[in-house]
Amino acid sequence: GIRADRSESTETLPKRIRSAEIERIPYIAVIGDREAGDGTVALRIRGAKGSQAVPVAAGVARIEGAIRGRSFDP
Repeated sequence: GIRADRSESTETLPKRIRSAEIERIPYIAVIGDREAGDGTVALRIRGAKGSQAVPVAAGVARIEGAIRGRSFDP
């Protein structure tokens, strides 16, 4: 399965993303109003610059594939 956490912090989005990077979270998925309307997720992979918008199903499949293949660094 996939362990997920939802942030309800009052910090700005960049601060929450930075905190997740410091915690070495491999995947950060952001679903805001725009993404919800488009049916996408902004997916950020640890070590990569920026994020990419992908359909929700594709984002989940990508993360599941990485978990199955253990292709992320601990």
